[in-house]
Amino acid sequence: MKLKVQHVMDATLVVAQIIRDNRPMPQKGKYRLARLHAKLLPEFNTITARRDEMITAYGHFTTAPSASDPAVYDPTYSVPADKMPEFNAAWSEIGSEEIGVDVE
Repeated sequence: MKLKVQHVMDATLVVAQIIRDNRPMPQKGKYRLARLHAKLLPEFNTITARRDEMITAYGHFTTAPSASDPAVYDPTYSVPADKMPEFNAAWSEIGSEEIGVDVE
């Protein structure tokens, strides 16, 4: 099935949230969601890798204290406000691309 990159990303996040919530549903539904998630996850990982590359290209590197240990600093990347329109335009191009995913 052909899906847009943005739809794959959104669907993967929603399915993962449903699985984490342990919602009551028939066993067949749980099985189908697990299979769907397993098929979407490799594409999702590829998409997030591309997005992270874009963030590092447009953004700047900062460090912030770790939530668990304030003495340790976690590296983070962010896109400055002046480059956000360029980033959004580039991401919308990627998000509108169609990819083939083996799902029903």
